[in-house]
Amino acid sequence: MVVQDTIKSGDTFGKLLENHNIGNFKVHEVTEQVKDSFKMRDIRVGKPITLLKSKEKPNQLQVFIYQKDNINYSVVDFRDTIVKAYNKQKPITIRRRTIATAIHGSLSETLNKNGVDAGVANNLAKIYEYSIDFLKFKKKINLPLRFMKNTLTIVFMPE
Repeated sequence: MVVQDTIKSGDTFGKLLENHNIGNFKVHEVTEQVKDSFKMRDIRVGKPITLLKSKEKPNQLQVFIYQKDNINYSVVDFRDTIVKAYNKQKPITIRRRTIATAIHGSLSETLNKNGVDAGVANNLAKIYEYSIDFLKFKKKINLPLRFMKNTLTIVFMPE
């Protein structure tokens, strides 16, 4: 059985375990076993948790997963006699793309016509907001643009 939940104000690792039928003594034992791998003080309000429970015994917690951010998560595994904790990352795919275009009109329109996400145009405008006024250029501007997922590398070459 899979239970999705969110960390609420006042929640601690111990309270969360107690709420899912792990006794006080067992909570202390678990925290001692995993304290080097799982930082209980790093639990933050609003972060998601996933609890995997036994199909045969729905009250028996088997795995506790704490989602630190969009990529990193911590796992506390209760399925063995020795509780294990480890940190993992979701697989990341980085796509690299390069375009070269001339700006005609607005930057966002030009990038949109070239199949570039609107967020890239916003990021580009923020990076150069005090140094380049894209709206003031009367003639076309050649703009080679290389970007990866959330990172921009820009080579600016006005004609």
